[in-house]
Amino acid sequence: EKFRTTISTQTNTDNSNSTASYEDIIGVPYTDDGNWASCIRIVDASTLDTVDLIEFEGSEAAFSAQLCTFSAYPNEKFLIVGTAVNVKMLPHLTFTNAYLVVFVLKENETKIEFVFKQSVNDIVRALCEYQGRLLAGVGNSLVLYDIGKNHLLKKCECKKITSTITKIQTNGQRILLSTINESFYFLRHKTNENQFYIFADD
Repeated sequence: EKFRTTISTQTNTDNSNSTASYEDIIGVPYTDDGNWASCIRIVDASTLDTVDLIEFEGSEAAFSAQLCTFSAYPNEKFLIVGTAVNVKMLPHLTFTNAYLVVFVLKENETKIEFVFKQSVNDIVRALCEYQGRLLAGVGNSLVLYDIGKNHLLKKCECKKITSTITKIQTNGQRILLSTINESFYFLRHKTNENQFYIFADD
């Protein structure tokens, strides 16, 4: 309530300087479309101190993140982040590049170490660990990745989803997708055929 009152008072006092008033209170500068700032921060839950921090540069924005343990590296915990560069939402969504950025956690998961960065053809808005691999919603495609030494290996892909995937959940071999159009898709991954099958949608 105090925060709202302060904003209201300052805005009414000088409407011509309302942008500056918001910057003084919130502390975030206004910028042009397509300019973004994102970071990954590890925080000590007991003290709320920042333990490690990685900032993305060059208007690169993070849209998704997932901790994942791959079967090939059972003793390592990886952090995969879906990012995009120079994203503009209006009049329609545009971007210059999209990536999956792979980090590994070190020193009892208190440090983040960069591993590699892989280009993808659309923004990754959803990630989910799946049986020692990684499921990614790359735009409206569902992709199953495994990890290699220098890049992620595409193992399986479903291109039959009609809108952008925003959430992935799993139960055994069953996969539930939520999309940006508030639709749902139920899929099954048949490991012996290495194929995704849609068996229900809304």
